[in-house]
Amino acid sequence: MGIALSDTYTSGIFLSNLSRKQAKLFDGVRCDSGNEFEFIDSLVSRYKELGIDATTKTIVFSNALDFTKALEIQEYCKNKIRCSFGIGTNLTNDTGFEPSNIVMKLTQCKMNVNQEWRECIKLSDDEGKHTGSPEEVQACLHELRLN
Repeated sequence: MGIALSDTYTSGIFLSNLSRKQAKLFDGVRCDSGNEFEFIDSLVSRYKELGIDATTKTIVFSNALDFTKALEIQEYCKNKIRCSFGIGTNLTNDTGFEPSNIVMKLTQCKMNVNQEWRECIKLSDDEGKHTGSPEEVQACLHELRLN
């Protein structure tokens, strides 16, 4: 089925709601924020709770990586879970200029033409990186019991 993005509403919420069926359907999970090593341990633990062999699954790391960090993560993943890396800025921005650090985020969506537009948010695992209107972020934090 592909790779699940775990930190739309924080990785903790994702993992607590990840069902056995979903875990079996997805090839793995993307780690795009937070502490990579804690995430590895949490995901491997969740797979174990669900009766799934984590060594058959993959984590795709893409959180401001460089080669040194990727090698550390790869070593930590050995015999626990497969890993792959999306090294963007630190691989492709070799122009000598400071990277722009531009990220595109969804701001609104509607499920079909008959529905109205709804605000979108992201609750990142990185402190201060939530996106969306402050009111909508607070409403979601409250709904998910994260504040």
